[in-house]
Amino acid sequence: MKSFWQSTGKAIIILLFFLFYLFISIPVIAETFQIQETSLYELGHAGSIHLSPEGKVLVVDDDNELWVINPLTGGYLDYISFGYENLADITFASENVLWWTNNVRGFGSFDLATNQMKDWSVDSTFFDEPLQLGPVALFQNYIWLPTWYGATYGIFRFNPLSSQICLYTFPGGLYTADIAVVNEQLWILDWRNIPSASLYAFNPVDGNLVKYSLGRDIGELAFLFVNGNELWWVEDKLDGAVVRFIPGSSDVNMTVYSLPVGTHPRNLFIDQELVWYSDINGSFGQLDPEQVIGSSFTISGNNLGNLNTDSCVVLDDWEAYPLTPEPEGIISWQNNDIEMNLIQPGLKVFNLPENAAAQGIAVSNNYAWISDSGRQKLLRLALTNESVAYITIIKQVINDNGGTALPDDFNLTLEGNPVLSGETVTVSPGSYTVGESLLPGYRFVGFTGDCDTNGEITVALGESKTCTITNQFEGKSNYIFLPLVIK
Repeated sequence: MKSFWQSTGKAIIILLFFLFYLFISIPVIAETFQIQETSLYELGHAGSIHLSPEGKVLVVDDDNELWVINPLTGGYLDYISFGYENLADITFASENVLWWTNNVRGFGSFDLATNQMKDWSVDSTFFDEPLQLGPVALFQNYIWLPTWYGATYGIFRFNPLSSQICLYTFPGGLYTADIAVVNEQLWILDWRNIPSASLYAFNPVDGNLVKYSLGRDIGELAFLFVNGNELWWVEDKLDGAVVRFIPGSSDVNMTVYSLPVGTHPRNLFIDQELVWYSDINGSFGQLDPEQVIGSSFTISGNNLGNLNTDSCVVLDDWEAYPLTPEPEGIISWQNNDIEMNLIQPGLKVFNLPENAAAQGIAVSNNYAWISDSGRQKLLRLALTNESVAYITIIKQVINDNGGTALPDDFNLTLEGNPVLSGETVTVSPGSYTVGESLLPGYRFVGFTGDCDTNGEITVALGESKTCTITNQFEGKSNYIFLPLVIK
């Protein structure tokens, strides 16, 4: 009997341990969230998401398409044939001017205000092998173009004023996953496993190059994000992690945060110290580094000496031309319910519908924005519990017959309150009436957009809608016009 109870007791202990392990391993479904979706071009391949200095959302499509979205109004522009060959990356030089690269030989600039494109192409006249360009960075008035694949080159420095391009050859070449600027240095993730991936610190002033061996595989498309003086990235691989690196620290300088098994992270974005990451296996997540315990390491850099420019050439063969977008549209959102799993305190996973593949991710205007290449959709998740919506009123004035009135001369109103043409007004969900004061000599043409024929507009939680009022000048007449308020 004694041996029976001993063996039974052991079995019970093992069973309890197994049940406890099973319990803590199962994520708790904490909440159902509503996400909004809109379709992109079905034959494209949605990639990274970027924010302009003024907060516009830009979606890079690898198949040479660029979407520019106003997150307040939902208005968007769609640029086709952008970058003309395997569009790889963009970075902003100013509020409206961005620089782009493709994965072969081309790069250029684009002005969002004027729709003017400039592009340069480097042919075999100057360099024998294709440049295999990838990420792009702007620093000290130069454009920096590291190669994403190849043992021949390293990083190119381009002067946009003189069109001169110079090469700094890296030992063994350079396989860039991404590039960023911190502490007056260029930081470059190299995804080669020789024997592990590396992080380079390159000083453009004296050419000094320092190499940090990470001891980990990071994947070809690991994404760098600068948060203050810190570098963050996700490892582009199955069971990849979120990594934080502190340049210049003599103490612990690298922390690795594990993600749920089966996660394949692709991009990340940090907002209010919370890390948002995309997962091409059908989800996206939020990680709070104050709650999630990571594994910390100290890695030291190996100084490889100073690099000199091996060769410089002037690229005379460049083009400037207009790139007109498709007619401006307004995003139409569809709602979809998704589940959020609380994996552990500080780590949330949002599960997307079947066949989803989350690529880019960013936070703007109290929304998390996600590009989904699996279903070719753009998604957004509201990050605030405030019951708000947005209405924009646009006045269109047709002055064909000599009229001189400006849009705001018509005293536009929303529910009786004065507004300006093009102004986005934050409102509570509900129905509203748009109005104006009719001016002498002008005919009221009608309401278009999201208003009905009587100027009524209805918005739900989180929605952005636009109402356009059109008036046309019909010339002088013998009638005396009195101001008429249209409601």
